[in-house]
Amino acid sequence: MYAKKWEDFPEGDQGYAIYHHLLPKESATNLDIALVRVKPGRETPAHTHENEDQAYIVLEGRGILRLGGGEQELSEKMIVHIPPHTEHSVRNSDDIYEFKYIYVASWF
Repeated sequence: MYAKKWEDFPEGDQGYAIYHHLLPKESATNLDIALVRVKPGRETPAHTHENEDQAYIVLEGRGILRLGGGEQELSEKMIVHIPPHTEHSVRNSDDIYEFKYIYVASWF
């Protein structure tokens, strides 16, 4: 067990978003948690996960989730489930502010 502030974790800048992985791999073998900050006007690449369920918890901002051929507007306090094998990406629909969410992933 551990407890830390997410500001204490290193940032990983992917160009389109900044990631703070909040759960060290040695702490949990089947779970990943990260704070994601999508930059203004940017989009995460479309991708799938073979054996992974994901949930997004929107903290701040507005975005568009592209999920399995459809789109869903996202805003603060929304929760989204992304099943395995489902193509998805997130676009920040704001040109000034970051779009922030927590993702939780569990794989089997």
